[in-house]
Amino acid sequence: MIQLLARLFLKDYKNYTNPAVRRGYGTLCGVMGICLNLLQSLTKFIVGLLASSVAIVADGVNNLSDAASSIITLWGFRSSGKHADEDHPFGHGRSEYVAGVIVAVLVMVIGVEIIKESVQKMIHPEPVTPGLASFIVLGASVVLKLYMYGYNKIYGKKIDSPTLKAVAVDSIADVFVTLVVILAMVLSKFTTFNVDAYGGFIVGVFVLYMGAQSMRETTSPLIGRKPDPEFVEQVREIVSREPHVLGVHDIIVHDYGHGIRYVALDVEVPADMDLVTIHDEVDFAEHQLRKELGCTATIHMDPVAEDTEELKEVRKIIEGLLQKRFPVYELKDIRIVPQSPKDKLVFQVFVPVEYAGEEQETRKELKRLCEETMPEYSVRVTLDHKYV
Repeated sequence: MIQLLARLFLKDYKNYTNPAVRRGYGTLCGVMGICLNLLQSLTKFIVGLLASSVAIVADGVNNLSDAASSIITLWGFRSSGKHADEDHPFGHGRSEYVAGVIVAVLVMVIGVEIIKESVQKMIHPEPVTPGLASFIVLGASVVLKLYMYGYNKIYGKKIDSPTLKAVAVDSIADVFVTLVVILAMVLSKFTTFNVDAYGGFIVGVFVLYMGAQSMRETTSPLIGRKPDPEFVEQVREIVSREPHVLGVHDIIVHDYGHGIRYVALDVEVPADMDLVTIHDEVDFAEHQLRKELGCTATIHMDPVAEDTEELKEVRKIIEGLLQKRFPVYELKDIRIVPQSPKDKLVFQVFVPVEYAGEEQETRKELKRLCEETMPEYSVRVTLDHKYV
């Protein structure tokens, strides 16, 4: 159905990386989700009330929350397509992530409410009278949710949408929830035990758990997750094509929503190379990153001097100090700058992100150790995190 609608309403519908096509698929999946969830919620409310089943009503409430989730998902896709403005210079791409967080919160709230209602029915049980209509409605719900799981998973992968992927997980979770309700209804015919209330409780716990999982997944890109290693290697390969780039490091990727990425990185270049030539190569590398990967890049140049005997000896001493005192740190960008009365020794040390928090004290101690070991230099140490 989604594919048929895409052919009818989306131009160039197979170009899944196109922002407009991507938003179109998100809109179609969102509208389809709203319609199917509202249909299921209404029928379950009616059947659950007629059968006095808290588990069926709880499942209907869960579908209603799914409809709300689809509305929010729809808003997220529409909002993420807005252009940058004065207040949002990087665009509105993260609206999709915000929508995912709101959906997760709604799911958790519904889970808590279902648990509360189930506990109340444990304390004050009521007879459950499920009929054939109940089983038909719930069976049809399982089929519809499997269908929703399928198209959300397929198109979530095609357009690389964390929100649609989360909706797919929620749909398959709903299949489990409904199967639990069906099992509770069957068992209620063979026992006087309050199976319905406990079935509703299980449903509530599961919904709460899935909401928490979705919250963790959707907040990760908002907080700032580690960039895709494949993307980082593509950046490295493109920049390394330039003839005078000796090395690429310290790549930082800022994600402002699907297709809106800003990259900052350092390149090592010969210290004795003409500045205009190097600047032209760096400009061209930034242009190629924009052309091939669709990202905006800022490149910092680190001049690398030829390894003289003096520099080789200094490097050996610093590496020895690091190995003895800071073995997980990595030496980079070492150079000696002539000046009076002492030559300046400048170098950078990469610190793994898990060791962040004590940079100032570490830098001071490393500077002290170097100046004590090599008093003929004034020392300047910079620390940076090794992100990738």
